[in-house]
Amino acid sequence: MNISDKSEKEQLEYLTKLLKQINQDSKKIEKLSEKARNTNFQNSTPKQTQKASVNLNWACLSLDKSKTDFARAFKGSCLDVNTEEKEYNPSGFHHYRH
Repeated sequence: MNISDKSEKEQLEYLTKLLKQINQDSKKIEKLSEKARNTNFQNSTPKQTQKASVNLNWACLSLDKSKTDFARAFKGSCLDVNTEEKEYNPSGFHHYRH
């Protein structure tokens, strides 16, 4: 199902869900990166070092996937609007450019 087939409310809920996932993935990467920086690799086994690297790589993959999903969903959603400057004339005396 294409996102443009959903109602505006459903589109916004889906985009919000994707943004929350991006936020969670970013926090996870921050946490894993901090853990890797604070790890003493001289006292770690090769398996522990490899596990830390693999966990960080999976988190980065998940973040990239979430960002791609959001970009694809945004493109066809109700938020994908023309951003060029427009002129509004709500009355004969008022003129706005936005």
